[in-house]
Amino acid sequence: MKYYNREKELEYLKTYCQLEPNSVLFIYGPKSSGKSATIRKVIKELEDSNLAFYYYNFGEYATPTKEEFISIFCKRGASLMMCSIK
Repeated sequence: MKYYNREKELEYLKTYCQLEPNSVLFIYGPKSSGKSATIRKVIKELEDSNLAFYYYNFGEYATPTKEEFISIFCKRGASLMMCSIK
């Protein structure tokens, strides 16, 4: 897939990942807007850094509420992190 006009977003995300390495970043937007392609490119360009990336594509899930999203997120990432809903 060709990568189109996301240089500004790419640079922002690379900088964010380097300045905030212990954070969780959620990227959302309209279907087929380039979210996955952009984050895969960020990961590829930073692969020689000391950063660890855990990428989950939740596109297959329809989550109308925050609680449902958190539940799915925790189930998918349960082996990597502990989650709780408060």
